Amino acid sequence: MFNKILILDAETRWSKKAVDWAPDTYTLSNMTTEEYIRSSLFKAFGFGFKYYGEEGAPIYITHPFLKKFFGSIDWTTTAVVAHNAQFDIAILTWIYGIKPAFIFDTLSMARALYGIDVGNSAKKLAERFNLPPKGFATQSSDGLYELTAEVEKELADYCKHDVFLCEKFLDNMLPQFPKKELKLIDATIRMFTEPQLALDKDLLQTAISDDESLRASLLGKLNVKEEELASNDKFAAVLSAIGIDPPTKISPTTGKEAYAFAKNDALFQQILNGDNEEAVLLCEARMKVKSTQERTRAQRFLDIAGRADGLLPVPVNYAHTRTLRWGAAKGSNINMQNLKRGGKLRKSIIAPPGYKCVAGDLSQIEPRVLAHLADFTELLEIFKSGEDVYSLFGRIMFGMPTLNKEENPELRQSSKSAMLGCGFRLGWASFASQLLVGFLGAPPVRYDRAFMKQLGISGQTVVEFMTGYPHEGRRGAAAGAERLERMMEIPPHVHRQGTAGSLRLRQGNHRPLPTRV
Repeated sequence: MFNKILILDAETRWSKKAVDWAPDTYTLSNMTTEEYIRSSLFKAFGFGFKYYGEEGAPIYITHPFLKKFFGSIDWTTTAVVAHNAQFDIAILTWIYGIKPAFIFDTLSMARALYGIDVGNSAKKLAERFNLPPKGFATQSSDGLYELTAEVEKELADYCKHDVFLCEKFLDNMLPQFPKKELKLIDATIRMFTEPQLALDKDLLQTAISDDESLRASLLGKLNVKEEELASNDKFAAVLSAIGIDPPTKISPTTGKEAYAFAKNDALFQQILNGDNEEAVLLCEARMKVKSTQERTRAQRFLDIAGRADGLLPVPVNYAHTRTLRWGAAKGSNINMQNLKRGGKLRKSIIAPPGYKCVAGDLSQIEPRVLAHLADFTELLEIFKSGEDVYSLFGRIMFGMPTLNKEENPELRQSSKSAMLGCGFRLGWASFASQLLVGFLGAPPVRYDRAFMKQLGISGQTVVEFMTGYPHEGRRGAAAGAERLERMMEIPPHVHRQGTAGSLRLRQGNHRPLPTRV
């Protein structure tokens, strides 16, 4: 596949201050990697290089000689290494048209080996491996359109030291890193540097137009101005004018009363899911005015398509989280992992000719892994049998021996969210609030008069229960648990654990779930 490994590091033009050639600044601090490299302002001042394992010091090649140097290399047999390879290899591919045989990324490797909490920058890794510290010479090139001879020499020394450090990083990590994981890192970087997905510009433009039309339609139907919905005080006045008391809460930050207009606020959801159609429309319009995510994302996709010949570089990081899953690259401004199902943004992504885009999912993967880590043998046996574990959990949760996915899809969905939440330390107060929104596709729970009558409780009890915990601390949690027990009769197969009154399922003899996995 490859017979040599080239370590490299790029030094590029940048300015964190406003200058004549970059009045709005030009830095990765306020631009995405894709936007920065594809900018007309971009220039690689030079690259540092060293072949891995060979004797001698790193070399530095300046801008005028880079193409000749790159042309002397057989890239079909040469792998590359960089720290934060997404940046350096994107330059290599987009600016110089080079596709190396294999890509190593010491930043991705460090995240997987040492976790995300300890820091894995070149500076941190140099400290961790007892290496000479990373320098600070790039400060001198800030704002320079072209380099002076003095600055260029300083930058070259800085860059060569970074290459030296990167080789030592690889020395320390490569022996303990699985080969199959290295292949995943290579594939992840190439998803960004060698994009295969295209974007449907017409559909993206339609998404923007539809969002604007819906916003205008809601405002016209309600005969209100956008600022009346965007301002908390003005929106409160609009609600009061139709006989709705504006919901309030105690701010956990200030400890003072504030309007409860956030989409996840329980009392706001109560209005949104209520019977007053005008109030419902006002709340929907408020959320549409306050939320610009869909329109902003569509515009970002359009901008990317315009810069990248209609293609979509996918900016995700390997081992981005504590659980080592992928995550949106820092500063990428698009998250490819949470595009709305069925939405125009998702549909705007086009597979290359001869391929199709499919959504892959592993059946019940989270509780399967959790049951294995917790040595919950009874649950593992249920998975082996092929039974629907969410329905079985729902039968206990709702006291319905015949609950199943076909006849009780909504209850089964709620039991799924409960099971997943319990497995990952979801508190009872947060779970109760999520029921109002409709967690994981479950329908919202309407705390209206009929529902309260069914439970045999007063509206005030619901308000106290739903809003008491966040600002009352541990005492509030205990009080909330007592209110919860007054609201429902705890079945015999469930017992209390802890002062917060969390509920835990008795399911045979097994090792209890750990507090951390």
